[in-house]
Amino acid sequence: MQPDGPAPLTNMNSATPTIEYKQLRSPLHHGETLQIPPLSQAEALWSKNIALDQRGIAIGETVLSDLKRIGRQEVVQLACEYTGRYLEIENPIRSTDNIVMAGHQPELFHPGVWYKNFSLSRLATKFESLAINLIVDNDVCDHPSIRCPQVDGKNIGMGTIPITEPGHSVPFELREIGNWDYFERFPHRANAAIGPLVQNPLVNQIWKFISTRRPNLHELRLGQALAMGRHCLENQAGLNTLEVPISQVSQTSAFASFAKSILTDIEFFQTAYNTALFEYRQVHKVRSQSHPVPQLESDGDWFESPFWVWQMDQPHRRSLFIRRASGLMQLTDRAGWRFEFDAKTFHDQFLQLTTRGIAIRPKALMTTMFSRLVLSDLFLHGIGGAKYDQLTDEIARNFFGVTPPAFMTLSATMKLPHSFKTASRDEISRMGQLVRELQYHPETHIEPDSLERAKSMIAAKTEWIGEVNTLKKSKTRHNSLTQLNRELQSFVSPPMEEAIHSLKNMQAGLRSSEILNSREYSFCLFPESLIRELDAI
Repeated sequence: MQPDGPAPLTNMNSATPTIEYKQLRSPLHHGETLQIPPLSQAEALWSKNIALDQRGIAIGETVLSDLKRIGRQEVVQLACEYTGRYLEIENPIRSTDNIVMAGHQPELFHPGVWYKNFSLSRLATKFESLAINLIVDNDVCDHPSIRCPQVDGKNIGMGTIPITEPGHSVPFELREIGNWDYFERFPHRANAAIGPLVQNPLVNQIWKFISTRRPNLHELRLGQALAMGRHCLENQAGLNTLEVPISQVSQTSAFASFAKSILTDIEFFQTAYNTALFEYRQVHKVRSQSHPVPQLESDGDWFESPFWVWQMDQPHRRSLFIRRASGLMQLTDRAGWRFEFDAKTFHDQFLQLTTRGIAIRPKALMTTMFSRLVLSDLFLHGIGGAKYDQLTDEIARNFFGVTPPAFMTLSATMKLPHSFKTASRDEISRMGQLVRELQYHPETHIEPDSLERAKSMIAAKTEWIGEVNTLKKSKTRHNSLTQLNRELQSFVSPPMEEAIHSLKNMQAGLRSSEILNSREYSFCLFPESLIRELDAI
């Protein structure tokens, strides 16, 4: 087994690191956005990506241009079929040449994530391209719930609203809803919690769409339901996008070719992957051995790949390991499951895995690598994805020898409406400074008409401050200054009492402020006006 530390940095393509440190921070204030590059430059970036010279580039045995053509035909067909189950696709799809893409887990995420979907639709319309949103349903669904501020009079706390009853931690594509009655009462729980702040939140519309447009009750999974409700709401708001789950994309011919290119050269891929990871950690000064991702391990002649594997009847995600021997590719999850491919017929066997109850899915970096290299001309990332895809770029350069198309980073900050008076840490700091000044430098706040009466005390204080502070005089000097400050405070007692009272209220309300001003609440808790705001920024 390899040691836990990062792999040594080797000179694969250049003598100097190509990863640059980038600090990405969420916008602070309501209505602010993060756009890198600015949306006004998106068309130039899209055109530059399309014009990339990728002649001579191959993904395994397939020329990249051919793989892109095949992959886009497949993903568009899948997206049309999937979206068409619950939405009427008004305009027939005539071309699969140009695609703008984004993606996220099928969750009730915060408005900053949702902002990408509005931008996705807007940019695709501008470029006369297709907009496809990937439903990342290969991630694990742990505890389906949302957080919500709880208002009880003037007391504000934090609460959690469960979407479904507790269940096993399995990938979204397998997470069943279970108790439909409990699931359908989620809007009632959400309205009761958010009612003091928001009347008629978006959750009511989302669940109405789920209830009226759901397919066979027993076939709909949790992630499908949540994504469908959101997508219907977007469609009603005028967004024009298609959606498709990663679970379906992972079963296409293009993805099989992509996976084969990595698995058949896994030793070199591990070197490229771990080298890029080590460089990323160096540049970003990351000490953790699990961030942004763990390095790929090897155990004898078994090599860890950047894919997940599970069996449908035992849906626990595990890393896929591979070894090659005598023209065979042997796969294992190192937990008892093994499978053997003939390298010559890998492609066909890979596409038949689903019929055998086996799922092979890409890990996060491979999801965006495939999406950006093969499926789209421009990918829209949030902050987290943008940080990690610097690593993806370096791996692609090291392994495939290709410069990946550039991506955009988009996010927004939207805060729940409320009428509570809030305080920030800066305000508390400023008020604390005022209290200290009134206590230890009251003379600087005395009103002009009282200065004459305080004149002798101010002079005495000035004289003591100017005294040389010897050990012999130290106690006398301290006591004298303390007494003079007390006497001078009598001239500023009303403002000092007011400042102390304000400081205590601010300190007590800081937690409430932090709760109310969080940008992390689900978009489903917001009023309908959120749609207009996101569409306008």
